[in-house]
Amino acid sequence: MDFRIILLWMFAVIAQSYAQQCVLKYDPECCKYNIFCKDFLNIDRRWDNFQHNIYGQSPDQPINTEECSKTINYMGYHIDRIFLTYKVTQSEQSLLPTIVPESSPWNRRRDDGVLDVIYSLDLSDNNYQITPVLKTMQNLVTVNLSRNQISTASLSNSNALQALTEIDLSFNRISNITVSSYQTPYTKIKTLNMSHNYLVKIPDAVFDKIDDLQTLDLSHNYIEGFSPFTFEGTRSLVHLNLSHNRLTDINSSLFRFSELKTLSLSGNRIKEVKITDFEKLNNLEYLDLSSNSIKTINYNVFHNMVLLQKLDLSNNVLENLNKDAFENLQSLTSIDLSRNKLRQLPKDLFKNRSIYNFSVSDNFIEGSLTKGTFEGVNVSTLDLSFQELATVEDYAFNQMVRLETLALNNNGIYLLSNMCFRTLTNLLSLDLSFNKISSIDFDKTDLIRLDSLFLRNNRLVQIKHENFQHLTSLQFLDLSGNSISQLEANSFKSLRSLINLKISANPFTGTLKTGTFDGLVSLPSLDISRNLLTTIQNASFNDMTELKNLNMSRSKIKELQFNVFVNTGYVETLDLSFNELDNFCVNLTELVGLSILLLNNNLIKTISSTSLHGLSRLTEINLAYNSMENIQNDSFKSLIDLRNLDLSYNEKLKFTEDLINNTENLNTLNLSGIKTNINFTRSKDSNIQVVFISDAGLSNITKLNLSTLTHLDRLSLRNNSVTRLEIGALSGINKLTYLDLSYNKLSYIQPGAFKDNEVLFHLNISHNCLSVVGYGIFRGLIYLNTLDMSFNSIKELQSERFYEVKSLTQLIVDHNKIESINVEEFAGTSLSKLSIGENPLPCRLLVRLKKRGVPFEITAIKLDEHTGENIDGVTCNKEVERSIFEPTVKFDNSSEKNEILIDMRNILYNISNKSVPQNDNSKYFDNITSVIEKSNKINNENLSKLANLTFKVIELDTDTNILLKKILHSLQDNVEKNIVAPTTTAPILHVNSSIEFIPYIDNVKKLLEKTIADEKQNILNEMERKLSLVTHSTESIGITASPGTEKLVSNNEGTNSIFTETCVALILIILVCFILYKFYKSRMFVRSRMSYSTRELPGAMDNSTL
Repeated sequence: MDFRIILLWMFAVIAQSYAQQCVLKYDPECCKYNIFCKDFLNIDRRWDNFQHNIYGQSPDQPINTEECSKTINYMGYHIDRIFLTYKVTQSEQSLLPTIVPESSPWNRRRDDGVLDVIYSLDLSDNNYQITPVLKTMQNLVTVNLSRNQISTASLSNSNALQALTEIDLSFNRISNITVSSYQTPYTKIKTLNMSHNYLVKIPDAVFDKIDDLQTLDLSHNYIEGFSPFTFEGTRSLVHLNLSHNRLTDINSSLFRFSELKTLSLSGNRIKEVKITDFEKLNNLEYLDLSSNSIKTINYNVFHNMVLLQKLDLSNNVLENLNKDAFENLQSLTSIDLSRNKLRQLPKDLFKNRSIYNFSVSDNFIEGSLTKGTFEGVNVSTLDLSFQELATVEDYAFNQMVRLETLALNNNGIYLLSNMCFRTLTNLLSLDLSFNKISSIDFDKTDLIRLDSLFLRNNRLVQIKHENFQHLTSLQFLDLSGNSISQLEANSFKSLRSLINLKISANPFTGTLKTGTFDGLVSLPSLDISRNLLTTIQNASFNDMTELKNLNMSRSKIKELQFNVFVNTGYVETLDLSFNELDNFCVNLTELVGLSILLLNNNLIKTISSTSLHGLSRLTEINLAYNSMENIQNDSFKSLIDLRNLDLSYNEKLKFTEDLINNTENLNTLNLSGIKTNINFTRSKDSNIQVVFISDAGLSNITKLNLSTLTHLDRLSLRNNSVTRLEIGALSGINKLTYLDLSYNKLSYIQPGAFKDNEVLFHLNISHNCLSVVGYGIFRGLIYLNTLDMSFNSIKELQSERFYEVKSLTQLIVDHNKIESINVEEFAGTSLSKLSIGENPLPCRLLVRLKKRGVPFEITAIKLDEHTGENIDGVTCNKEVERSIFEPTVKFDNSSEKNEILIDMRNILYNISNKSVPQNDNSKYFDNITSVIEKSNKINNENLSKLANLTFKVIELDTDTNILLKKILHSLQDNVEKNIVAPTTTAPILHVNSSIEFIPYIDNVKKLLEKTIADEKQNILNEMERKLSLVTHSTESIGITASPGTEKLVSNNEGTNSIFTETCVALILIILVCFILYKFYKSRMFVRSRMSYSTRELPGAMDNSTL
């Protein structure tokens, strides 16, 4: 038995070894092997199979000569480097360190040989909690232990790793560093990364045995300071990163690093830099002090840093600098002073140096820029924006011959001296926008290469030809937002290379003269909007042959002279909107390429047949908000490519179909705001897809005759006076996908009104007067996705209203009078979002909905989390405590007669609410409707039998009443005779003869009771048998008992019939009434429906008869 167990164990080991084979991939460019192993080092080759073979390379394969030269010399062979990534599938649980990499039990000897040629070992993301013990690897150079859970970093190992020079311990939980006296320390380490850990204090002399440590990264820890002995023994350090810690000062612990070249102290809490802080750092080349709280820098702090090349002092609170602060930094080439509080830049601050990277943005530099301020700064980009500068003096940027981009925007500059930009011969972009400049008469002789000049939002009042005389290379000119009132002729004569001119938002007055824009032969776009021009003269845009877009909107233009566009280029867009034009009559021969014409918001009264003649390429014309009353029928006849026509808000315009009959490509038509009659009776061949008729006072949609627009896709009828929507109003437009009927007075929608709009996707009937959503009004909307019924007076949402909109995903019912909702009302739909804010919903209901987890998002159009009662921003009513999840109807449970109805109600409730699991019996659930229908049919038959029996009982009761009446008359006659006759010897005999009828009456009474009881019991037994069959069927497919939360209230009515011996007729009538009552109740319960699907059953549960 033991032998078999051993065999099984060996077989399992072998199978595991082969199952977890390492993945090997060769990188021919870098001459290295990338190996990925999981749990075991299981490589199917020996170490000598990794020999470097330079002749085996493909001649087309690029080779990195430097990388390929880094082969491993092992036992006289040149071995390509192996980069091993080792992953463990289970997190470490042992308190003892793991030995890695673990070799395969089957190939241990072969794999151990491979260990000696491994160059790099990646152990990251293995969830190690203790630093693992590494096996002996003679040529291992780098180890990556980052992104584990190590809390104590061990800088020693049980096995000697003589070639190891780099360890990465970043992104762990390290709070302590140790070197075990029982292990071999990593004496040859050159690079150590312990960033992003939890170090607070560094043990004294912990790096003492690492003689060759050159790079140390302790950034992103919580270190608060160092003792004088922290770095004891560390003499070869070259790169030290202490950024993003909690250091408050720089003490003598750094003095020993005489070989240090880069030091990063950014992101700490240093407030002051003293003279002694860097006294011994003579070889420092890069110093980062950014993102601290440094307010002042003492004189000669950097006195000994003659080799410093890059200095970062950004994001501090520096207020001033000593003019000799950087005096001895002869090697300085980059300095960042941005995001401080500097108010002055001392003159000659960088004298006799060559600064190639300089930033001083986001400070508060005020006053003047004078000559010498930037002496020694030889940068290509200088950003002085968002300061408080007032003037720029002569030669302020003297000798900055490399400067290409100069930003002086967003200052308070009001004066530019004549020679302020001299020597800037290579300047390409000059930004002077958002200042207070009133004149640009400065010398521009040296700005021969300038291609972009930004003067936006200044105080310029005049533009002269001389202002741009030497700027022959200028391509972008922005003069917008100034105070220029006149443009002289030939102002831009020399700017023949200009391709972008912005001159809008200037108070131009009077007339735009001929030749104003002469010389702008390359300009494709001109914006002269937002001015006070009243007249545009002939040939104002003469020789602008490249002009494509012309914007003259939002001005006071009253007159366009007939030949205004003569000799103008191929204009494609012309914007004359928001002016005071009363007609549009110009020579259109030069506008044959016009595609967009905007004439909206003018005073145009009529469009003649020739106004737009010849504009065959016009695709869009906007004539909205004019004073038009008449448009000749053939005005748009030549516009064969017209796609968009806007005639909106011309209240008195007489619109006829003849206007658009010849525009075969017309796609969008806007007739909003037109108060005259609109109809499309003769538009049968129209291709119009989008129509807007809002604010038109429309009261009857049928009169529009929309059925002729067979291609209509979007229709907006918002803000009209429509009160009713009836069948036929939207018939014939079966391609409609979007309909907006909001802001009307709709109070009634006839069922079937949307039956022809099957593809309708979005329906908006918000802001109307609807109080109820009638049955069938959404009939046919099988693809409806979004339904907006907000801002109405709807009181309830019921399933019967939504069972036909199966594709509904968004329902918006905000600001109605809805007091309760039931998630089951939307079963069968695709609802994903219900917007129901600003309704009198009980807060308790919303809380229950959130806890229960509804299948859709409950939100609101306006989420309000700060005013009033709300649940996650959805307003609610804390006073209302009704809940749809608790039955609002209480049932009587007074006798076993009611138990039948209760059982039926429970079955139906279970069927509608039970979520049937998908199992082998699921197919029976599909037939549950037919089962219920059959049961209902049987119950109806039984009830019919009961009704027939009731009629028989009534007939029997009638006969019995007649018999009893005769008996009572007979008794009455006998009694009267006994009273009148002599009372000597015979009275007792008369009385006894009358009493003989009493047993007969008792027999009749008992016989009637027995007959009725037997018939009733037979019917009840038959109903119970049928119901038990239904119950058995539903239970077999997983339907459980009724929820225990239902509360059944008993009224304790009497269950036994009480007959008096003298009122048999009255009791029979009571029994008959009871039977008829139960028959009536049962008929109300099992009411006839179009379908008995589970989606309709919850509606039946709300019936007051249950």
